[in-house]
Parts: sequence; structure tokens; C-alpha cells
Amino acid sequence: MKKLLGIVVLGFLISNNAYSKVYTWTCLMMPSKDFQMIFQINDARKTIKHLSSYDFNTKKKYDVNKYHNVLKFEKDFAWSTYFTNNENAGLRYNDFKNNRIMQSTILPSNLKDYIYQDIEYDCFVSN
Repeated sequence: MKKLLGIVVLGFLISNNAYSKVYTWTCLMMPSKDFQMIFQINDARKTIKHLSSYDFNTKKKYDVNKYHNVLKFEKDFAWSTYFTNNENAGLRYNDFKNNRIMQSTILPSNLKDYIYQDIEYDCFVSN
């Protein structure tokens, strides 16, 4: 009976860690590499949390600590939406397999004009 209980407990511990992971994903804007974003990716909960950003030109760090609205989360990729501090919205394709982010944002500058942003980031696991 003790052996069976030990096997069951060990099985739960191993299976929970074997299929899920939480890691930090650091991304640099391409091609300039002058802006960095850091995310926490949780495979088990299927969440993406934007931890912080850093602008190398202005030397400003932004503590974001906001979860993205995940539209779809798979093993190799995730679609997510986000809001900036100015309440502008964007869409991100997070390519975990190729360590890339493709991001599109529409920034209203006034009632008649919109600025369209299309940015790509090169990413790596940093923990």
C-alpha cells in the first residue's frame, strides 16, 4: 500500500512539471534592437504577462505587469491582444517555436488620422 501511494504521489509531481513550464521571454525590437520587452509565459495556465519594457534610447524602464488577453494559446504560438498606457490596442502573434513576435497596433492621433505600427521582435528565453 505504501508503494502504491508513493508511486501515485510521485506520478503527480512528475507529470505536473513535465508538461508545463513558466519561463521569462525577452524580446528585442528588430532590426534596431533599441527597445526591449520582457514577458512571463505560463504554458499550464496559458497566460502571457508583460513584466517590463526598456527603451535604450531614452534609458527609460517601464514596469508594466499586465496580463495580455490571450485569444488562442498553443504549444508553438499564441495570439494575444493588449492595451498601452494611452489605451491604444494592439494584436500580437507570439511565435514560441521561432522566438519571434509580430505586433500590429493602430494609434489614433486625432479623429481623422490613425498611425499604423507593424513591429517585429526577436526573442529568447532568459531564465
